[in-house]
Amino acid sequence: MRSKNLVAGVLIQGLDIPLDKNDAFDKAAISAADSLRSLDVPFATVRTNWKSVACTQWEMEFGTAVATCLRNWLGKADTALIGSDEDYSRLVLPWGGNPITYSMLSSRDLTVVYDGGEFARTEKVEYLNSWAAGVRNLRVCWEGPITGENCGYCEKCVRTKMNFLAVGARLPASLPGHLTPWRVLNVRAGNDGQVALLSEIYDIAKDRQIDAPWVTALHYSLTKNRLMNSARRFKILKSAWKFTKSLGLRPATQ
Repeated sequence: MRSKNLVAGVLIQGLDIPLDKNDAFDKAAISAADSLRSLDVPFATVRTNWKSVACTQWEMEFGTAVATCLRNWLGKADTALIGSDEDYSRLVLPWGGNPITYSMLSSRDLTVVYDGGEFARTEKVEYLNSWAAGVRNLRVCWEGPITGENCGYCEKCVRTKMNFLAVGARLPASLPGHLTPWRVLNVRAGNDGQVALLSEIYDIAKDRQIDAPWVTALHYSLTKNRLMNSARRFKILKSAWKFTKSLGLRPATQ
């Protein structure tokens, strides 16, 4: 959406950083403000208790929360840009942030946009790499200790490190720690969306002929995570079948 005049960049407290973690949020806010200052874009913050009082399944509902917070800018903006997760060729549905849901969350006075879906996450990192302030202040971590910075070791931190390496870029200081093949092999992708993002990294690294031990480790990690996710889905289906039988229900027959 390069044609849009950006009214503000918004950081929300109460989603990945809880309301009671003010020190972590303040640290994240300083970094975010510095990044936006380099682009001459105003910075704003929002606090919400939505996650603690209304959220039942974060992975399926987070987009609704973000879109609702951005409606605070009604009258000043006619478009809300929410960064895409997967690119259009790798969409995982159902998922809390996707172009279908955002279209349904739009109204006549505010269009909610799945922004950047034409680019893979690794391609975005390649573009980001030319933005010094953005790389310096990059924050992706949500599983590690809540500090307002990246832990460097959780699934998303490790995955983002591979995004950089897949395009031949150096690891930024904002992502601490070394990336070893063993750490890549032990990445735990807990859902199909994370598997799709790992698969994207592997495809781009192979396409660009990146020959490194972490790429081989990623190949085996993908195989492991696909098998584990399939086994988990089978276990859920098996449990649902047992529950159905316990109720005395049977599938309809002709």
